Amino acid sequence: MVEAGPQSVEEALNSPEKDTWINAIEEEIVNQERLETWIVVNKVPMGRKAITSRLVLQRMLGSDGGHEWYKAQLVAHEFKQKPGINFLHTYTPLVSLSPIRLVLSFAAAHNYEIHQLDVVRAFLETDIKEKIYLQLPLGFEVIGEAGKNNSGVRYTGKRDPVCVRILKSL
Repeated sequence: MVEAGPQSVEEALNSPEKDTWINAIEEEIVNQERLETWIVVNKVPMGRKAITSRLVLQRMLGSDGGHEWYKAQLVAHEFKQKPGINFLHTYTPLVSLSPIRLVLSFAAAHNYEIHQLDVVRAFLETDIKEKIYLQLPLGFEVIGEAGKNNSGVRYTGKRDPVCVRILKSL
């Protein structure tokens, strides 16, 4: 189960759960960097425009209904992308309800136990051929030298925009 979190990072940082939200944001960024999703760039090349992004904050609930963990997810404002420039085609594999119902009914008929789990990165991190630039939400700062392997970003609350070139799907 998922419970909506604060509507903005500012709202999260003004809440009593501030430290927990900062940890969730840092975990999301560390995961993206570990997967080599992007490289930090000094600036977006002439003739290109960076797609904006935001952090979606959610409280993941345990089976007892209590808060089990907090999750931040970086999402691109896809509605600003243009076909042929930012992407050539889209495809998202989804499961329909019929196979889920089949598995659940089979488990019920045979008295099997069912377990549910949440996978942190349940999608394929596919390489992107197009040169797409993303502006991270305000509050991130470049650590190291942009364009170098040792560069990265951290949430510090600074208000300067940070841009990255996307190498894999978010």
